[in-house]
Amino acid sequence: MSNDQNIQDILETVVFLKDNMASKADLVDFATKDDLKNFATKDDLKNFATKDDLKNFATKIDLKEELENFATKDDFQEFRSEIISHVDRFMKLHETMDQELVAVRHRCDRLEDYIQQIASHLNFRLRSD
Repeated sequence: MSNDQNIQDILETVVFLKDNMASKADLVDFATKDDLKNFATKDDLKNFATKDDLKNFATKIDLKEELENFATKDDFQEFRSEIISHVDRFMKLHETMDQELVAVRHRCDRLEDYIQQIASHLNFRLRSD
C-alpha cells in the first residue's frame, strides 16, 4: 500500500506541475541568451551610471530637508488672508478719503458762494482764472 501511495503522490505532483508550470509555447515571447547578449555589450555598460555617479544625486533625506523650507498650503492661505486684510483696509481708507473729499468740495463751494455774496455786496468784481 505504501508503494501505491508513493505512486499516487508522484501522480498528483506531476498533474500539479503540468497544470501550473509554463510550457514552451508560454515561453516563446521571453528573451533568449542571444537576445540578452545583443541587448547590452561591455562597451555599452561603460556608459551606464556607476554607484559614484548615483551618489551625486539627491537622496530622499536631502529632498525631505529641502521640502521643509517650502511654503505649505496653510502658509499660502495665511498669506492670502493677510493680503485680503490689507486690501480691505486700503479700500476702507479710500472710501473714507472719498467721503472727506466730497465734504471738502462742499465746504469749498459754500465758501466760494459766501465770497461771491460778499464781493457782490461790496460791488467788488472778482477775477476768474
